Amino acid sequence: MGVIVCDRHHRNDIDGGYVDHWGLFVVELRGAPQAQHWRERLLDEVYGTREQAMATLCQHAARYQTNALLAEKRRLVLEENQGYLLVLQGRRSGMLIRFFLRRVVWESAPAKTRKG
Repeated sequence: MGVIVCDRHHRNDIDGGYVDHWGLFVVELRGAPQAQHWRERLLDEVYGTREQAMATLCQHAARYQTNALLAEKRRLVLEENQGYLLVLQGRRSGMLIRFFLRRVVWESAPAKTRKG
């Protein structure tokens, strides 16, 4: 295997310029109370500016549906440094879900579709 170069930018197919590639993630607490664990997963990939990636991430946070049994009364999306915090308020309990982005610096193969 040759030298691997980590680069923050990818060539834009439209105008030949460079754009950033972002991974959008969600982290939520899962499992029964006796065996809870944090689960992180990739939601989406976006090509574009950090602002474009954050806007897409905000949409994911606002529309996110959890499998938790929660009689939801209210939801808030709060901005953090690298993402958002979704606060779900129920009648008797609540839930916090984190959404954040990371810049892709290397990949073994390009994504099949480009969004941005």
